[in-house]
Amino acid sequence: MKRYLPFILPFSAVLLGAGLVFAIQGWLFSRTPPTDVPWVPFAELDASQEYIRTSGMGHYGVVMEQTAPGNLVRKEQHYWLFPLTEPYDTEQGPVRVMVRSEVPPEDLVTYELMTVEGWLSRSTPDDIPYEVEIAMGRRSNYYFGDQMLFLEAVVVESGLDPRAEPAAE
Repeated sequence: MKRYLPFILPFSAVLLGAGLVFAIQGWLFSRTPPTDVPWVPFAELDASQEYIRTSGMGHYGVVMEQTAPGNLVRKEQHYWLFPLTEPYDTEQGPVRVMVRSEVPPEDLVTYELMTVEGWLSRSTPDDIPYEVEIAMGRRSNYYFGDQMLFLEAVVVESGLDPRAEPAAE
């Protein structure tokens, strides 16, 4: 047994270290959505709200595909980026909210009224690279503002939330 000890100790230390790294990474980087999700009107979106549900109009005419490279822990992931605007607003201009979804958009649909639930934060170059802004500006009249928000979609539903419907007169 003594002659195997120099091999067993380092091997078990490496296994234990790798197991700890995987456990800590899974614990630190996994986010669980809350059970009580606040609904926020599109006009009142703010980066101080962490997890929200809102309704708007997704513009699929300028969808950009984004690929996150894989590593030892997770496999390669494909995302689709598209602007989310006020319901029924088809004017192009500053992008206020950019949605990143794992679900590919419909092929033959340009605009879709939708309700999105997900993690809301301020947009950073890590989330949306500068190349995406350039490509989107070439394909449309959208441009990115300093106050743009990034919504990482967890749930995307077709149609507006009943609370977002305009008041009938």
